[in-house]
Amino acid sequence: MSAKDTEAASSKPCSAPEASSKQLAAELKRVSRMLQEEMASRKKAEAALKHSREMFQLVVDNIPQAIFWKDRQGNYQGCNQAFAEDAGVGSPQEIHGKTGYDLAWGKEQADFYRKVDERIMGTGIPESHIIAPQLQGNGKLAILDTNKIPLHDAEGNVVGVLGTYENLTNRKHLEELLARERRILEMIATGSPLQGTLDALTQMTEELAVGSYSSILLTDPGKKRLFHASAPSLPQAYLQAVDGLEVGPHSGSCGSAAHFGRMVTVEDTSTDPLWADYRSLADRFGLRSCFSIPILDSSGRVLGTFALYHRKPHRPSEQDLRLVEAAAHLAGIAIEHKKSEEAIRESEEKYRKLFEESRDAIVIVTREGKFIDINQSCLELFGYTRDEIMSEKITDRYVFPADRDRYREIVEKEGSVRDYPLRLRKKNGELMDCLLTSTLKHAKDGSVLGYQGIFRDITERVKAERALRESEARYRGIVEDQTELIFRSLPDQTITFVNEAFCRYFNGKLEDFLGRSFIAFIAEEDRDKVQEELASLNRRNPVGTTSFRVMRPGDETSWQQWTNRLIHGGQNNHVEFQSVGRDITEQIQMEEALRKTAEKIKLFAYSVSHDLKSPAVGLYGLTSLLQRQYGALLDEKGNSYCRQILKASEQIAALVEKINLYISGKEVALLIEDVPLKHILQMIKDEFSARLRSRGIRWKEPANPPVVRADRLGLLRVLRNLVDNALKYGGDDLSEIAVEYDVSDQHHILSVRDNGVGISREDSGKIFELFQRNDKTRGIEGSGLGLAIVKEIAEQHGGTVCVQPGPTGGSVFQISLSRSL
Repeated sequence: MSAKDTEAASSKPCSAPEASSKQLAAELKRVSRMLQEEMASRKKAEAALKHSREMFQLVVDNIPQAIFWKDRQGNYQGCNQAFAEDAGVGSPQEIHGKTGYDLAWGKEQADFYRKVDERIMGTGIPESHIIAPQLQGNGKLAILDTNKIPLHDAEGNVVGVLGTYENLTNRKHLEELLARERRILEMIATGSPLQGTLDALTQMTEELAVGSYSSILLTDPGKKRLFHASAPSLPQAYLQAVDGLEVGPHSGSCGSAAHFGRMVTVEDTSTDPLWADYRSLADRFGLRSCFSIPILDSSGRVLGTFALYHRKPHRPSEQDLRLVEAAAHLAGIAIEHKKSEEAIRESEEKYRKLFEESRDAIVIVTREGKFIDINQSCLELFGYTRDEIMSEKITDRYVFPADRDRYREIVEKEGSVRDYPLRLRKKNGELMDCLLTSTLKHAKDGSVLGYQGIFRDITERVKAERALRESEARYRGIVEDQTELIFRSLPDQTITFVNEAFCRYFNGKLEDFLGRSFIAFIAEEDRDKVQEELASLNRRNPVGTTSFRVMRPGDETSWQQWTNRLIHGGQNNHVEFQSVGRDITEQIQMEEALRKTAEKIKLFAYSVSHDLKSPAVGLYGLTSLLQRQYGALLDEKGNSYCRQILKASEQIAALVEKINLYISGKEVALLIEDVPLKHILQMIKDEFSARLRSRGIRWKEPANPPVVRADRLGLLRVLRNLVDNALKYGGDDLSEIAVEYDVSDQHHILSVRDNGVGISREDSGKIFELFQRNDKTRGIEGSGLGLAIVKEIAEQHGGTVCVQPGPTGGSVFQISLSRSL
């Protein structure tokens, strides 16, 4: 049917049944459309509601407070995630329909909560801040702060209760920790003993970390080991076993923490490698976990460690860490504070000791001059007792009161004053010159309390300076009156002073010489020698003497001898030379004449010795020939005369040889070398061994004689002459000859001691002269030159020789040789 037909058909009138059917169909269609719209709207509302519920659950699950709601019968209708975890049910969906008796906290706490709920639902009044403990799903006890309100339906009827709570456990812990920290800080501030403070810290940690055992170890001064300072609950045997624990990278928790300077956590001592060396010890005492934090001072240096032990494997919680970190920090403060106190106390004791024992007079006074403190030296300086002077004022001791006013003005302007000169009066009225060094004493607000001063009595110094000035005036007068030439010069030899004798000698006036160099007066060929002599003078050797030629007016050359003294200034500065000289031209001329005369005498002596030796040798030869060829013809008397002539000629030849040795000893230069004294003594012993054995004489020498610097031949001659001298003149009772060695700061000392007849003190001073022999030596062969040669050799070696009677008889010859050769 077309649309046109349909339209025509519809315009036709219809019967009643047909009209009713059409109306019903239209109504059904309308109702169906309305139902569809309503269903779509309801689905949309349900989706919105679901979304709203999801958003609500998301919000409440992320609120830090726990939220829950119940019906009137105490059945849970819902909660957030925080409450589900505390209740031990895992998720909010699992809480629905459960009661408090079904959850972790048990019947007693469920009864308590039920009574509170009934009271709120019965009165319709909310209740806030219900503080009560609650055992939670993790087995830990928590402190809760709960708020509850009644729930109403649309008509206002109470249908249940809504609750929220906040876990106060951490807050309570922090509050308790802060309270304990305050008490421990008070202990530190009030100077409580360190041991008591450390014990309070370990006790605090054990009370706040239930089931733990705390320990404080402190380092030794060398930071190499740890020693127990406080551990109230650990077994004593364990403490003794680990006392002195070595600081190192594998020394358990504490030794490693001290070594690395950071926290070390060991959750299980039975498996952790840090406890490998201490595992059996930990097992023995049931200690399964230990974490340790270093105790540091304000500079970050390790003072010790703070540790927390548990009897089960344990990972430290945030609460544990916070607690031990706070305790370690407080321990560091306490230890450092105690060390500071000790350092301050030591400093105060040292100051007080210095104050009391100082030789300087120290005093502390107010601005008005009233004594606050005074040391013993100051009491002795003024002549008062402490009680007497404390009633006085320092101003009463000033001779000139204006000195006090000027001193106060300077010290308050500058803050200190040094060596302020003044005159003071002692108790007995005696005046003294003093120097005052002083500083200000301030109050905490910066105001001036008074002055601390040191008085130094310089009365004697002032007198000495006055005497020195007078002495200088006298000295100048004496110098001007001297016949010796005197001048002073700077280090570059510029003249700063000459006396009248100097002016006369060089024919000039004072102004002609001042500012000139003294070197200009010296003959050119001697200038280097003089400058070297002056340059050699120093603080240890400030004086030297030298001779040189000078040019006088008219080109006249003269010899002078000058003694130069180096005058030092402060800090080893060379200030001036002071020189005293005299003309020695005549002396030099006489010495030259003597030298020439001595040379002639020496030649004469050589000539005489030669002239004596030749006839003596000839006489000895002829007499020997006579005795060999004609001895049989001569009677005993004739042969006796021959023997006497032979002996006399031998003595003449020996004397000539000695004279030659003596002369050559004076002329020949020494050959200084390292001479083993042991070798020399062996040569002497071998040379005289036959005579020693035949007479039964003991020979003694040093066990380990040293090496000495000397002329080898000269040393051999000395010892040979002294041993020969002992054998010749020791007499029949001689039984021992001993060579001994000693040393002084400047000399080697050799001694030849015998126990023979000895020598008198009258003879000991002259036997070293030429041809000197005492009465006891008559009839004994000798030239009288042997000891003279010994003396000559000793003097050539920068030493001396002497003889003295032995302590129990005999003689002791002693020769010294300079150690600086």
